[in-house]
Amino acid sequence: MIKIESLKDYANKKEQEDLGNKIYNLISFADTDYPNYKDWFFEKQLFETVNSENRNFFCKKFQ
Repeated sequence: MIKIESLKDYANKKEQEDLGNKIYNLISFADTDYPNYKDWFFEKQLFETVNSENRNFFCKKFQ
């Protein structure tokens, strides 16, 4: 069974930040192709995902 979670499922800001850092570590290779990717990811993608009713960010939890 695959468990899909939304970043919004994490109740507190610390848990959201920890998960955001883990996700970024998995996709940080994009830094080489996209200038300022890290800034965009944290300041735009994650911020809007957590603070918007219309956006979701999902991840697959591996066991």
